[in-house]
Amino acid sequence: MSDGGRLGLAVEKFEPDFIVGTHPVYGTCRVPRAQVYLLRTQPPDESPAMKTLGDWKLVLAPEPVIPGAEGAADPSTGQEAKAFKLPMLGGGDEFELSKHKGKVVVLDFWATWCGPCIKSLPGLIESLGSLPSDKVLLLGVNQGEPAEQVKRFIETRNWNLKVALDSSQSVGRLYGVSGIPHTVVVGPDGKVVLVKTGFSPENEKEIVETVKKLL
Repeated sequence: MSDGGRLGLAVEKFEPDFIVGTHPVYGTCRVPRAQVYLLRTQPPDESPAMKTLGDWKLVLAPEPVIPGAEGAADPSTGQEAKAFKLPMLGGGDEFELSKHKGKVVVLDFWATWCGPCIKSLPGLIESLGSLPSDKVLLLGVNQGEPAEQVKRFIETRNWNLKVALDSSQSVGRLYGVSGIPHTVVVGPDGKVVLVKTGFSPENEKEIVETVKKLL
């Protein structure tokens, strides 16, 4: 498998100027000896990214919901928000959703590599940050990235954002996240009021207006 310039081959024979082996994708390969810098007798250690996928299982994809379609709504709307605990960026107490009943909680599932997330979050931070902090909480739920990487990203942009680390993306799966940004508005009663996926000015406006109506 190609991995940062590496080519994992099952070596079959050594020729004077080439090493011959089989690759699961490329088939039989003849690699010039001069270009070989490492031979291993064991498979390489699993990368952190692959470890986060260790407990993933293939499931049938749900029928797509077209944003803005007449009558289209996330099936979780009106249901009790799924309980979860996650460590917070910077340490301290874990975030536990059930402890925030009585507040409007906006969960924004995101990652630093996600362009639409980077477009959507500043607007939400500004709009929701102007509302009473004892009544509204915006929580960025980072998907599968190292804490130090997320910390540098937040600090570089001077985002005033509380971030929970969903390292294994288990909470993302619990909330049916299939694309990011994925924003879930949880009302003071602990029930899901609104779910939006993707970025658009209309989505941001609807999220903020929904939060204000819940106050």
